Amino acid sequence: MAVDLVKYPGYTGWGTDEAAADIAAGHGAGKMAPGGDVSATSLNISDVPSAEAYVGKQIVGEDVALKDWIDALLKRKAPLDIYTGLEEVEGLPELRGAAKTLTGEVESIEDILRGIEPQVAATTRESLVTEAQRTGIMQAKAKPFLKRFSEISTALGRVVGRITQAEAGIATKVQLAMEGQKMTMEPFELRYSVLSDRNARLLTGFTTDRQTQLDLLFDKLERDRTLSDADWERANELADQESGYRETLQKAAANAGVELTGDESIEELLGLIGKKVAEGEEWDLTSEEIDWGDENW
Repeated sequence: MAVDLVKYPGYTGWGTDEAAADIAAGHGAGKMAPGGDVSATSLNISDVPSAEAYVGKQIVGEDVALKDWIDALLKRKAPLDIYTGLEEVEGLPELRGAAKTLTGEVESIEDILRGIEPQVAATTRESLVTEAQRTGIMQAKAKPFLKRFSEISTALGRVVGRITQAEAGIATKVQLAMEGQKMTMEPFELRYSVLSDRNARLLTGFTTDRQTQLDLLFDKLERDRTLSDADWERANELADQESGYRETLQKAAANAGVELTGDESIEELLGLIGKKVAEGEEWDLTSEEIDWGDENW
């Protein structure tokens, strides 16, 4: 059986014998009948998802992104934990213990030195001791303590210096660690913000192209002080869509626990949503707490 595959474009790429057998099985109808009408298969409209169903599937991805972000936030170390860990690495607990012991010895020697003069004065009051002799006796008694005092003071100064240096280094490392954690969170924040923005636009139909059109119309109005009737109509239509988009973001922010004044810009709303999540609250991501159904949107 000769088959004119040009008349049956649905068989492009098929072999002649295979096409002939398939056309025969279809009683001559083929994959596409002559004239281009589809005959072998038809489109079932019920299989095509609605816009609402499609957007709902996209929002599931937003939930996943939010959960990933929160999980990453909860894995961060608290600043105090980082500082404590670095203190142990630098040996600060031991250094502070040594400084405390040395300080106690310094204070004890100071008490002893302050007591030498009254002690010598009391023991030599009734004797024939000159003032010079009394001074010599006090110096002799104080000499070993002064030597020990000098040694301990020097050691204490060195320990305190090491503590100060270590604390300064730890403070810098903690700051760098916090900055590093912040940088680690940025991809999660960006992903969630992009998904939130995209889903809000899908829900309202206010695409970035339409936002650009509205901005251009407003720029034209500001520059020329007038718009054509067609431009006015288009601007009003786009402004209504932008209002719906803003309301969608406001609802998302309110659901996240953000307190709003109603005057926030679109950029501020997206930032507030991200900031609320970045606070690192231990949210339980259940469907009851984050409901993306029609009631909220």
